[in-house]
This record gives sequence, C-alpha cells and structure tokens, in this order.
Amino acid sequence: LYKSVNILTNQGNKDGLINILYKYTKEITHSNLVFYYDISEDVHRLIIDRDDDAIINSIKKHIEKILDRILENKVPVEIQLLDRNFAITPIRTTHKSYGILGCEINSNRESIVYRNNIYQIQFLSELISTTFERLYLEEVNERLLLSEEQNRIANEIHDSVLQRLFGLSCGIFSIIRSLDKLTKEDIKSELDFMRNTIATVMKELREKIYGLSWKKSGSNSF
Repeated sequence: LYKSVNILTNQGNKDGLINILYKYTKEITHSNLVFYYDISEDVHRLIIDRDDDAIINSIKKHIEKILDRILENKVPVEIQLLDRNFAITPIRTTHKSYGILGCEINSNRESIVYRNNIYQIQFLSELISTTFERLYLEEVNERLLLSEEQNRIANEIHDSVLQRLFGLSCGIFSIIRSLDKLTKEDIKSELDFMRNTIATVMKELREKIYGLSWKKSGSNSF
C-alpha cells in the first residue's frame, strides 16, 4: 500500500490514489459495499462499484444532507441507509476537505471485527489525507514556480528585446524627419545598422522561445 501510494503521488495521479484507497478499504475490511464521495472539485461525484440506483441515490442525498457534520468529526460516523449500517469518515486536512470514505458494517458495535474495521478505515483515511495534501502542495508550488519563471522571462524580454525595438522605432522616426538632409550612403548605413539590430532581436527571441519548447527539452512546460 505504501509503495503504491508513493508511486501514484510522484506521478500526481489523484484518480489512481482514489482507486487504491477504494481497493484496500474493501480488501482490509471485507465489507460488502465500499464507496468514496469525492468533494475536491466543484461537482461532487460518488465512486462505487454498484449499479443499484436506490443505494447510490440514498448515499448521495444522505451525505450531502449531513456533509458539514461529517467533515467536523475526526472519527468515523455511523449512519443507516436502507436498513444497512455504514461507517463513514472524512478525507481531510486542517485546511482542505477532499472526500468521504464509507464502508458497510456487518458486525455489531461490541465485536472485535467492528472495532478493527473502524480503526482500519480511519488509518486509511489519514494516510490518503496526507497524500492528497502532498499533491495539493506540489500543485501550489508548481504554480508559484511557473509564475516566477513567467516574470523572469517577461523582465528579460522587456530589458533586452523591447529596448532594442524601441531604439529601432526612434531611429526610423529620425531618418524620416531627416530624409532631405541625408545622402543615400547615410540612409544605407542606417538601414544596415537597423537590419543587424533586428537580426539580433530575432536571435534573442528564438533563444527564449526554444528554451521553453517541450519538443526540444523533452519535458512539459507552460
């Protein structure tokens, strides 16, 4: 379980982590029915391996009804749906909620099996919560790095390319105003200088653009 979680986290594979959570919850608890209610996106979704519309709709409606109460609890909450008992626990950290893990409980509260199942789903929820938090923080860090890189490139273009283009604009304006006073040789000399400046600007832009090209570097970029 730890190896699978670590690999999927390094890949940034959130859906893979949810599937691992679902799979191991079912294997460890031996529950007849396990579900995961994902609330990390704007549109909530229920992940369950059943085609029973009655139980699916019942789970969705009940969780949405008591969602705030579930998220406030640090321990699993027991609910009853369609004469079946379920233990549900939030997948959350101190500042972000990701989903709800639930499984059907077939044993009574006093049994060792019941206590073990409650402990197991709580352990799994804490493990996946930590993993989701790591994914979230890595996404934030990546956005910050991209923002810094964008600012750096913008500054480089402003300090080099735009300054040269501004100089060319001034030079062209000066030539236009002095056409009557300049000889053909003077105009040719000025135009040669401008052509060389444009070539330099194009070279700098190519270097910056190719530096961002994923086709050349072999990695994805913004």
